[in-house]
Amino acid sequence: MGSKIILTGRPAGKITKTGKVIAFKMVESPAQTSMPKDLPKPSPSAYIVYCTQKQWKKAEYRGGDELVIEGNPTVRVTRDGRGYVEVAALKITTKRKEAALKLQQLSAHRDECLAALEEARRTGSGVEEAEAALDKAEKNLARFRQAHPELDQG
Repeated sequence: MGSKIILTGRPAGKITKTGKVIAFKMVESPAQTSMPKDLPKPSPSAYIVYCTQKQWKKAEYRGGDELVIEGNPTVRVTRDGRGYVEVAALKITTKRKEAALKLQQLSAHRDECLAALEEARRTGSGVEEAEAALDKAEKNLARFRQAHPELDQG
């Protein structure tokens, strides 16, 4: 049985390009800092991520953005006994690209609701439901744009 891991964050240190492979390190603090009594507190985890140049280029990573990496993890140990997780990336993108895609989806949904309202008005059936759906879609879009002003292009 295989496992999957999703990492979010920024590369720590140098990004290495060897042939068609990109490699970089990520260090993550534990998500859970309050542990049950008697359990040891987790320490930060080190990940070495490998992806192809094609994946890296498609991700359009810029220094200030956060990566979102989905991959297959393998636990490894260095010669001096330190553990790390090697991650072969299956998918790599950025939070900015994910937000831009979500903005497109919300805008398309609003446009669909507007078209449905126009059709309802034309036929005289279901106008109230279509108005309510459009109102909800516009509120969702406005809320998302407010949370992501960096994506608004006017």
